[in-house]
Amino acid sequence: MKKRLFVIDGHWYVVGRDHDRQAVRMFRVDRIRGSISHLTRRPRDFTAPADWDPEQYRARPPWLLGETKGTARIAVDPCLAWWVSQTYAQHVASEDESTSEHVFSVPFTDPDPLLAWVVTWRRHVRLLGPPDLIARLRAGIEAAVHKHEGRQP
Repeated sequence: MKKRLFVIDGHWYVVGRDHDRQAVRMFRVDRIRGSISHLTRRPRDFTAPADWDPEQYRARPPWLLGETKGTARIAVDPCLAWWVSQTYAQHVASEDESTSEHVFSVPFTDPDPLLAWVVTWRRHVRLLGPPDLIARLRAGIEAAVHKHEGRQP
């Protein structure tokens, strides 16, 4: 079996089967509580499914760690679009390539890490939709500005 541990956004994740949900899931290692039981005392007492491909979890962005809840549209300027295409190729869909910007459809499970990523890239990434996500981003930025008003640099 190709066992995989991944570092995503500074946290270690392991891929395995969640027997409660009957699905393959990613587990954040520092959140695992309780004992881990094995079928036998042998170190490798499990078998991998024949169709197991851990590569589908490679370079998974932090906003895609669970079941998809929505899809955002982002515009990325050309100087960064190539990197987004290469890094997240299996997780984003290219919609439009123009000379001024490149538009991607980006699925997300948790909007907050996606919005943090958008803000991190400043002028190079722009959120185009959906409207509720734009409102959430605007509210977050306004809250941050309000919190820092009147403070000395």
